[in-house]
This record gives sequence, structure tokens and C-alpha cells, in this order.
Amino acid sequence: NQSTHAMVACSNGEAEIWDGLLNTEYQRLLGAVEGKAKDDIVKAQRQWIGLRDSDCAIPDALFDGGTMAQPIAANCVMENTAERMLQVRAWRMMVQPEGD
Repeated sequence: NQSTHAMVACSNGEAEIWDGLLNTEYQRLLGAVEGKAKDDIVKAQRQWIGLRDSDCAIPDALFDGGTMAQPIAANCVMENTAERMLQVRAWRMMVQPEGD
């Protein structure tokens, strides 16, 4: 899509899909661990959310809220969420391989 709004909507839609996959993997991981490992995972996830949100807010500052900031920021959220889902899935598979 050519418009800023359409580009943002596209990235946001994909980010929602990745976020759903991430939440599923995160819950599966939490169900497979306990104690300090579980506490550390929860802490890391909270910190990751803050870092992602801070990093993806940078384009708004760089472009002073201009039109280009919106699709860049939306794509940033989508890409970071996708990467995090893959990381969380890898951790979950370390303790709960497929089929278990």
C-alpha cells in the first residue's frame, strides 16, 4: 500500500499475529519451568517490552513526529515482536521439545 495509514495498518496487523504467537509461546514456556527460571523469564519479558517500546519510539523523535516515523515505528514493533517470539520459542523448546 502506498499511503502511510495503509503501511502502518499492514505492519500493525502482522505485529498482532506475531504478538499472539509470542503470548502463546511465553505461556507455554512459563508452564514448563518454575522457581528462579520462571521469575527470570517474567523479569526479562517485562524488560524486553520496555526496551522494544523505547527503541521503536526513536523514529518519532528523529523525524519529529513526521509521516515517515509512523511506518518505521510500526515496522520496528512488528520485527522486534517476531524476533522475540522466535527467541521465546527456542527457550521453550530447550525445556519442552515438540511432542512433549
